Amino acid sequence: MQLYQSDHELPGTRLIFDTNAIAARLQSAIDRDVSVAISDIRYKPGTSCVVTYRVDAEMDRTYAHAKAFHASDWSTRKQKLAIADEPGNVLLDEEHSLALFRFPADAKLPAIARFVSNPDDFLNSVLFDDFQQKRLLGFKTLAYKPNRRFTGALSFDSGEQLVLKIHDPSTFDRSLSSSDVLKKASSIVAPPRIGRSSRHRALVYGWMDGVQPDLFSIDVVKRKRLMEQIFDFLDRLHHPIRSKGGSLPRQQPSSGLLAIGDYLAEIYPPIGDKVRKLGASIIENLPSKFPSMLIHGDFSVDQILVSQVNDESVRACDFDNCCVGDPTFDFGTLVGQLYYQAALDNVSLAQVEEINEWVVDHLAESGDSSAVQRYRFHQVAATFRLATHPFRSGYSDWIQKTETLIGLIGEQVEAIKRRRDSVLVESFSEPETNASRSGIRELPPGNKVLSDPAFKFVGYAFEPEVAAKVLEQAMPDFYRQNGPWEVVKISVRRHKPGRRCLIEYQLSTARGLQSILGKVSVKRLDRRSFRIQTALYNSCGFSQDGPDGIEVPRPLGQWAPWNMWFQEKVEATEGIAFLEKSRLPSVVGRIAATIAKLHQSDLVPTKRHSEQDELNLLLDRLSVMAVQLPDESLRINLIADRCRSICASISNRPPTPIHRDFYHDQIMFANGRTYLVDLDLVSLGHPALDVGNFLAHLAEDGIRRFDDPMYWRDEEAQIMEHYVDLLPDVSKQDIAAFKAISLARHISISWKIRGRRKSTSSIIQEVDALTNTVLLNFDLVSGS
Repeated sequence: MQLYQSDHELPGTRLIFDTNAIAARLQSAIDRDVSVAISDIRYKPGTSCVVTYRVDAEMDRTYAHAKAFHASDWSTRKQKLAIADEPGNVLLDEEHSLALFRFPADAKLPAIARFVSNPDDFLNSVLFDDFQQKRLLGFKTLAYKPNRRFTGALSFDSGEQLVLKIHDPSTFDRSLSSSDVLKKASSIVAPPRIGRSSRHRALVYGWMDGVQPDLFSIDVVKRKRLMEQIFDFLDRLHHPIRSKGGSLPRQQPSSGLLAIGDYLAEIYPPIGDKVRKLGASIIENLPSKFPSMLIHGDFSVDQILVSQVNDESVRACDFDNCCVGDPTFDFGTLVGQLYYQAALDNVSLAQVEEINEWVVDHLAESGDSSAVQRYRFHQVAATFRLATHPFRSGYSDWIQKTETLIGLIGEQVEAIKRRRDSVLVESFSEPETNASRSGIRELPPGNKVLSDPAFKFVGYAFEPEVAAKVLEQAMPDFYRQNGPWEVVKISVRRHKPGRRCLIEYQLSTARGLQSILGKVSVKRLDRRSFRIQTALYNSCGFSQDGPDGIEVPRPLGQWAPWNMWFQEKVEATEGIAFLEKSRLPSVVGRIAATIAKLHQSDLVPTKRHSEQDELNLLLDRLSVMAVQLPDESLRINLIADRCRSICASISNRPPTPIHRDFYHDQIMFANGRTYLVDLDLVSLGHPALDVGNFLAHLAEDGIRRFDDPMYWRDEEAQIMEHYVDLLPDVSKQDIAAFKAISLARHISISWKIRGRRKSTSSIIQEVDALTNTVLLNFDLVSGS
């Protein structure tokens, strides 16, 4: 590789990036053939340049580093190096004012040479008393940053392995404090410190069992399971720090970002101004207020270890950068580094986007209302911090890779800036018992789709004049009935970061105020859901003119550029609120009649959802829970085995249209009419699934809110009776089977939603009893 432009102040830069020339000099010194590759570059234009090399000779790997000095400093520098050098460890190049250091020679980390020359004596002064009698067999270099840090794996005759770290003065004290605070403030399994020496600036840690995972070579199910374990690890690591930092530094989110633009402007001037502007835009949006938590500070896939012993739990190493800061910083750093790899075509961008969605989902359910927004800014900042790495890593095409990376970061920053500058009318308040006809509750004020980079394509959807024209074109029939109109209010009704949102448009028309709901999906326009709702409304008797009073929201049109389709909005009360208020047989009768009407309709969905599909979804979630709740793993695995037997007992029958997510929030009541909503998952399947799912949600609601799984017992029995009267070919046994399977799924749901975790153990207990009872009633082997 080479610099973009020559650095005449550092003549060594004509040689230092030439790996063949460096290899030739090393070969003459050690009389062995070697191959050399650049692993790290630290370059200050006109001042100094240090390059680290991986040096391979047959089966052996070692390291070397070279430093190019300013020509005016060379005479003084070479004398000091010659005095300190042991013969052959430092090779001086007069012509290029350059010094080549063979490992373990290191001017700022002399302890490395002391360790290599006399390891037993060195370790006796570092290890605690209990470990000083162990005999060292050898060591392996794990990581080496010349003049900064050395990490090595030590092997002893006892079979044990330890990790030795030798620091420079600026990082030793921080690493020492990190291990102390980590031990006191977090419940995670961290490497124990078993040795230290302030004189050598050395620390020794116990070995952490585990292997580094390859996120992108495993299937999506395993990848998601692993990510959920990583999320759980970070949640356990993060711990409130109430002081102003204590013995740990406080994280500064904007630290170093402006310097990146200045640096790239020096090494590659054509993009200097652009990168400076990007850095300023990121700093402008970084959070200034955040929870004071203990955080890792440098969390990446490279720091993750998956234990291969017993629990396969996730652990992490290298806590040297622990600090007090925003917990979403660790999530942002993790994903930001994955985006860097995607920009370099080392991993799939689509898979990184998927992981990003999982992180957003996890943080959205954390109970911290600003967590997702803070995470997105930290993620972009983390990727930006790596803008110098294509050069620092020694890529021959570093200019091209840098431009690609800056392009990706620029798109993300532009999305943030566009949303910040756009105007969004906040959601208005309504009575708590009311909800939209869509069945979706409103967001608290302050949640803005425009702060979500994934929704950059709907920026104009929040400009009233543009939205009015789009609605006119997308809904011609509605316009003929009500137009012309003016958009007087735009409100976000629901926002699932990175995935979906629901926007309400309030129109002022000649016929009065009218409200329209627009459903947006990030991936694509959901034409399937629109077709299903249209078919039900127009052809299957679910219109507002139906004599039975059971309907779906009226679909109105689509607008492909915004991935949005529209439906009419009416006010209605959610099923659980209506049921709790009245607890009348007539209400449960309407619930049974509504789902039975769907099952008996002429709708022909294109998707099929079998009993085995339902079971597979459950088993996948239970397998994750068995890892996350090790104390309950035996019982969870037993429940999984019972659910397999229960599923096998379900009768075969012709599939019908099913809702697939039918529970009390998907049915609503107003003015003597009943509404069935949220039809995105409608498929062909077993009708008992919907009824069993509804009953399971009632049982879960009883456990969570009333600490009583039998709270809705009468309503459950009445719904089943009403439904079987309408569809006698669906057996109560099949409904009971699906209730057990659906309630078992709530073990995972309750744990995933933090506000519900307190009910997880009660749900496990109820599912344990229910699955055993179902099997006994079915006269099957319970497996207990």
